Amino acid sequence: MEKMEAKASDNIIQFDTESYMELVVKNPRPYDVVMMYNVAVNCEHCIIVHDEYKQVAYSFIKERGAAQSTHKEKKTFFGVLFFTNEQKVQTIFKGHELTTVPYLAVSA
Repeated sequence: MEKMEAKASDNIIQFDTESYMELVVKNPRPYDVVMMYNVAVNCEHCIIVHDEYKQVAYSFIKERGAAQSTHKEKKTFFGVLFFTNEQKVQTIFKGHELTTVPYLAVSA
């Protein structure tokens, strides 16, 4: 997860269906994930919320770096899964009973 976070330009890991199932759904794991379920295009309020989400992730990660030596809590990552016409993605959204986006959740 740390390598994926480092590669993400905005500190938010963009999951595909396979990495989502392996790294977010699978339990137990030594970290938590704050997830945003969203669409990538044609949704003005989705873009606004995603921009705010990026700022929250940036602030949290910056603070995490400053406090890393004093806290022994599970590490928290930020991720996004975009809705598409792909069947696997639709199955995930239906499985979580997501009928609207954007949607935020914590996978602890």
